[in-house]
Amino acid sequence: MKKMKGITPIISIIILLLITIALAATAYSYLSGYLFGQISGSFSIPANGAFCSGGTISVIVRNDAPDGNLTYSDLTIVEIDGAQPPSSGITNELNLAPGQSGRLLQVPNQVTGNHEVVIGTGSNIIRQNVYCP
Repeated sequence: MKKMKGITPIISIIILLLITIALAATAYSYLSGYLFGQISGSFSIPANGAFCSGGTISVIVRNDAPDGNLTYSDLTIVEIDGAQPPSSGITNELNLAPGQSGRLLQVPNQVTGNHEVVIGTGSNIIRQNVYCP
């Protein structure tokens, strides 16, 4: 009987390594675009950063991104009780360096009671309840 020879073990290992590297590169290119795009617009509202004083709702935001400034144009949603607040109450010049906090909203003449403030970017959306006495 004649012995059948297949691909040698060294060549088969090289082919498996090339397939593994190709799959890893594909996964990295997909996930890095998704992950870094999400991190770039990351923000938070610090503890007691959304409050009402004298009928005026104020909201302070913090840039949590590792690099890049957070500007007003990065925000896709800014709402109070489902409606956009008046432009006079929004800080359009918002430009926060990483780790920096600043006032985003200061909207006067709010009716007493509970109000829902919604702020969002491509990364995250934060809903914060504010009570005006």
